[in-house]
Amino acid sequence: MKKVLYLFFAFALLAGKCKKDKTDDDGTQEQTYECLVNKITFTDHNDATQNEETVYTYDGNVIKSKTRSFADGSFFKYNYYYADKSKGLLDRIDIIIQGSVVAKVNYTIQNDKITQRALVVLANDNVTWLPAWEVIYSYNGDKVSTVQIVDHDLWNQGANPTDETGVYTYTGDNVTNSKWYDTSDMNTLKEEFNYQYDQGKRAFDNVVTQTYPKTRVNNVTHTEHNVYGTNPSTEITNTAITYNNKGFPTKYEVTDDRGNPLNTEDVEYENCN
Repeated sequence: MKKVLYLFFAFALLAGKCKKDKTDDDGTQEQTYECLVNKITFTDHNDATQNEETVYTYDGNVIKSKTRSFADGSFFKYNYYYADKSKGLLDRIDIIIQGSVVAKVNYTIQNDKITQRALVVLANDNVTWLPAWEVIYSYNGDKVSTVQIVDHDLWNQGANPTDETGVYTYTGDNVTNSKWYDTSDMNTLKEEFNYQYDQGKRAFDNVVTQTYPKTRVNNVTHTEHNVYGTNPSTEITNTAITYNNKGFPTKYEVTDDRGNPLNTEDVEYENCN
């Protein structure tokens, strides 16, 4: 489901700070940061073609770039540009293939909150930018209350766009339920997600880059995904999390409700011994 990729299983980056100073040989102070994610290795236990590795570089404690390398040998590079680097508030992310910018995610920031992310893709004329999708966020206080995904269906010439709206429910600082509807029919529930959490740190706790609004502070350990309508279904997954001695997750192991392995994410950090 697109909404899963957009909202939950992409390691939404959370604001946090952890730093220390060290003295260089010339006596000057250089600020360094602890436990910044260096690399994430994703392993799909059922389809090796989905395996990938993501490597991050930083400017202080904000992401400067990341590179995603895939099992087929292809790779994408993402360069990050900021509206306010001190707060990790993004202006855009350029997506680069073979040295050329082929897509951009543009951000709208209001009152230090992300209110919109929009993907545009370079057309074949290498001049025109075509809209692919938008994600629009509404807030209740500091918490995201609704998420609208506007699909321009660029991949099918706009023939079958599907606009969806999600309504979030929180327990404390974590989204524990989201209900999804066609935006044009908010009376008919299409899908629902229920989440359970541990009390652990997120992998990106010490990174201030905000690629998504903050919707959780801990790690998901149990997910129930219900699809309604003419072909109802339920998918349940469980996630076992391994932490290092500084309390940061180093491995996420996802299994189905029968204990069969689905995928694993291994996380490596800078300066986190």
